[in-house]
Amino acid sequence: MIPMTEEERQLLQSVLPHKPGRNDNSQDHIEEALRQLRSAKDYLDRKYPGVPLVFHTFDPQTKMTERGFALVSVKGKSAVYRVLIRRAGDRYICSDTLYSEFIREQYDAALEQCLLPFAGPVKVHTVFHTPAGEKINADTPLSAVLAHQPRLVRHTDIYTEMPFGNEEELMKKLREGGFYGSYTVFLGDEKEFSFLEFRVQSERKNETV
Repeated sequence: MIPMTEEERQLLQSVLPHKPGRNDNSQDHIEEALRQLRSAKDYLDRKYPGVPLVFHTFDPQTKMTERGFALVSVKGKSAVYRVLIRRAGDRYICSDTLYSEFIREQYDAALEQCLLPFAGPVKVHTVFHTPAGEKINADTPLSAVLAHQPRLVRHTDIYTEMPFGNEEELMKKLREGGFYGSYTVFLGDEKEFSFLEFRVQSERKNETV
């Protein structure tokens, strides 16, 4: 058996033999899964140097699946993010949604400023759903996030005590600012609220954001 750490052994439970002497998967399959896992960890170390990460689950790419899949979080934080691993020849291509942990604050702050003239003070929380490679990382400026092609799909919850005024102008401002995506608006206070949903899309044909 190829040497591995205890963490790797725990994450590879789906491919390791479940009983001593039982060969559930070939050695080649186990070694391939380990290479995928290590490539994902190396990728995250390069992209987020010095950030302590916790791996929660891992399933390798196989002949039956399009890509490998892992769930990770920043140590001490509750949000969990996806890491995708795909083999391309003799190399592995990885992408992740962990960047959301680092760009959400600046994105939400800019979005709150955009919404301020239409509903007064609001609170927002955005989740980015599109996995991205090394070009979108913890140091990526907001302008690059907003301009990224293809669009980084995201959903934002908006909390406000006042209904939006001039919704047509609001949609225009969000589109001009690059704040595409789907929205759920929670209107009211903590004791009683209603909600509505809307979507901001590009005006270009055949582009869904």
